[in-house]
Amino acid sequence: ELLRWLPSVSCIFYVGQKDQRTKLYTQEVCALKFNLLVTTYEFVMRDRAKLSKVDWKYIVIDEAQRMKDRESRLSRDLDRFRCQRRLLLTGTPLQNDLRELWS
Repeated sequence: ELLRWLPSVSCIFYVGQKDQRTKLYTQEVCALKFNLLVTTYEFVMRDRAKLSKVDWKYIVIDEAQRMKDRESRLSRDLDRFRCQRRLLLTGTPLQNDLRELWS
């Protein structure tokens, strides 16, 4: 969809085996040769030590209801990522609990 609707945007799909992701990281991510990086929670968790070193402008998190528990490993790990802005996407209604909204 990204390539169809945003053909001029340089997009990296950060998926694959460990050696493929390592190559993408060293050749593309470190050099910031992209506008958009798409990956999954699982790959973020596996490669969090490397990916958290990047100074991100935006982090967009789909299925953000997975982060409702502020003490979850995913939530704590994503706190280590430096970014200017975060956008959380969810189709699941959240409660109007300040701690939940903050997390």
